[in-house]
Amino acid sequence: MKKESEMKDETKNEHNDEERVEEEGFLTKRRTLLIVVVCLAIILIFGWRIISSGVLGNGGLDYTPVSDSSSDEEEFASYKMYVLEDCLVTDTIDPDEADYKISLTYDDEVTVVGVEDDYYLIIAGDGRKAYIKQELLTAQKPKEVDPDQTHWEHKSKGLSIEIDKYTENDGASSEDIIVYWVANVKMKNPNQMFQTVLAGGDYESSTETKERCSEMAESVDAIFAVNGDACGFRGNGSEYEDPILIRNGVLYHEDDRDIGKMLAIYKSGTMKLFRPGELGSGEHMVSEGVTDTFWFDTALVENGEVISSLISSESNFDRAPYTAIGQVDNNHYVFICVDGRGSNDSIGVTYTGMARLMQKYGCETAYELDGGGSTTMYFDGMVLNEPSDGRQRSISDAICIIPKEDNSTESSANSDN
Repeated sequence: MKKESEMKDETKNEHNDEERVEEEGFLTKRRTLLIVVVCLAIILIFGWRIISSGVLGNGGLDYTPVSDSSSDEEEFASYKMYVLEDCLVTDTIDPDEADYKISLTYDDEVTVVGVEDDYYLIIAGDGRKAYIKQELLTAQKPKEVDPDQTHWEHKSKGLSIEIDKYTENDGASSEDIIVYWVANVKMKNPNQMFQTVLAGGDYESSTETKERCSEMAESVDAIFAVNGDACGFRGNGSEYEDPILIRNGVLYHEDDRDIGKMLAIYKSGTMKLFRPGELGSGEHMVSEGVTDTFWFDTALVENGEVISSLISSESNFDRAPYTAIGQVDNNHYVFICVDGRGSNDSIGVTYTGMARLMQKYGCETAYELDGGGSTTMYFDGMVLNEPSDGRQRSISDAICIIPKEDNSTESSANSDN
């Protein structure tokens, strides 16, 4: 028989074992509970991010914060951009799924906080988030024009630009005011510094895509630009398509119509008025040094004189905003933009009025470009005039002046036919 003391020890050991088991069970339960709590927290955190990101059914703002995919978390902490055109933006990429829409207008400032495919996620002025196509934002805010400023200048190697703003009475009434800008551009080598730009990069694209004059100017680092002749609005076989279209030495279109005088510009800088066929075929013109042609059915000045047909039909012309290009000599161009339709309180001019302005400022040759709401003069990040639409119109082409080093050995005194 076991001694009484041995029996007590066994009883005590059994009791200790039971306590140990109970303690281990309690610890196991605590560990399990802790693991469950941690897992729930993880699920809640990441579940909320998934739901709020809109991945499940695109039910919310569907975006990937730029800082999440960047090694520099502060890179887009406060990235300001500016709206390029009036638009509606929504809280989802798919407008049909949107809970709200926000109206933005040209030059509105927004904050970019994320990116998703071809969209930016932005914070609008009212604090709400929305999606906007990346092509509708620009990082550069247009410079403000001082309304009291009337003179601007640029001088660099081989290039001089002087622009003056004028306000004049142009009628019988004291309210018949015209406001216009005259740019005298002198280039040592026009072939390097004079460049035409087509929206979208080529003629075919310009018939589908339109851009603001300032956008096209900035795309080629131009210091100065005006609107072109609207060739892209008249493409695709239209009866008003440019009969001959050459831009930057490339022949884009040619047909056998003779629908009025056109303008040719040569590598040397020479400007010449011509009727289709007078200078040979388009290919021949390119081989002879023609870099650009323009057609807007209105020659203004030839050999220093206003075109006589304009004077005889002056009463048939309406006043409007207009843009024109002219030449004093091979190295000296004149560009004039006239506001109208009430912008800047200006009544605008007729074709004949524009011709007289071009003659007044010394042009031997001058030609009308597009006008109306398209009339735009850009200089060093600013749009100097006040387009009659209230903002820049998207157009098909622009004439740009680009400061460049003069590395050419070609004499600027050379002349063409």
